[in-house]
Amino acid sequence: MESWLTAVQSCMAAEGWEVTVDLPQNGIGANPPPSQMEVFRGALKACMQESGTSPNQIPVTPESAADYYDHMLVTKDCLEARGITASEPPSKATFMDDYLAGRAPWSPYADVPKDLTEAEWEDLNLECPQAPSPS
Repeated sequence: MESWLTAVQSCMAAEGWEVTVDLPQNGIGANPPPSQMEVFRGALKACMQESGTSPNQIPVTPESAADYYDHMLVTKDCLEARGITASEPPSKATFMDDYLAGRAPWSPYADVPKDLTEAEWEDLNLECPQAPSPS
């Protein structure tokens, strides 16, 4: 995964974007200006395609959608145990419909305060992972 993320990071740098590799979350971090968000997303999509299939890319199935919903409920409880109030989840059926259709599903992380320090954010992600651990 690290080599794939590094390839995406290098591609983005070649496109003029500064991004960081976030290994604990298996992702890319960036803070593009809001006015450049669409251009940034286009460059990121192109770089991801250029870098090949992500090592953690798995087929989305009803079973994986249901498992992800269950994980989000655990994550919500974890966040709330740390004093973060998360919105009520949709029904499992609604969540799965969104997930299977490629729409962004509900996430309790949408309610995390935006003013956390980087260290607080990293600690929170370690304590309450956004993604389930690979099986």
